[in-house]
Amino acid sequence: MTEQETLKILQRPDLGVEAIAQAEPITVSREHFPWLSSEQMDVPTVHVKLEDGTTQFRYGSLVGCNPGTEKLAAEVPPQQSKNAEQGMFKALAALLNGQHATSVDSMSQYVAGDIPVFKTAKKGADVSRLYFAVTSDTDGQPLVFKLGVAKHKKQDSLLAILKGTPGEKRKKDGGKR
Repeated sequence: MTEQETLKILQRPDLGVEAIAQAEPITVSREHFPWLSSEQMDVPTVHVKLEDGTTQFRYGSLVGCNPGTEKLAAEVPPQQSKNAEQGMFKALAALLNGQHATSVDSMSQYVAGDIPVFKTAKKGADVSRLYFAVTSDTDGQPLVFKLGVAKHKKQDSLLAILKGTPGEKRKKDGGKR
């Protein structure tokens, strides 16, 4: 995702984002995100201030850094994607202030890498799930990455990618992977 695309996505008050400004791109690597399609990638980021006025962080998207995550995100209807992003931004106000957020589940134990990962947890069978990571940049400022979004029925496919075991097919003889 380009810097302009990232800014365009975040310039939406209905997501709970009050103010935004461009930030420097950040280099991410397979060391922390093993499912990236390249060893290292530069990701555009923006400075975000939530509508509470006090919570600030840098934000970037890794969705376009893997063909599988990109494909799954493209299948999510726009309204479901927006709802999932709203859930993430609402949860970030609590998470970045050291509080528990009831609208997300911790997924760190299921995902490859060493950075805390969360999943939006809105109930229902017809909602999308958005996975995001919360860490900090070299200056200690909170840094949030959108990792992927998928329809409810395809969230296992997204999780398989984030685990570092993307969709291998079972052998024709019925054997396990």
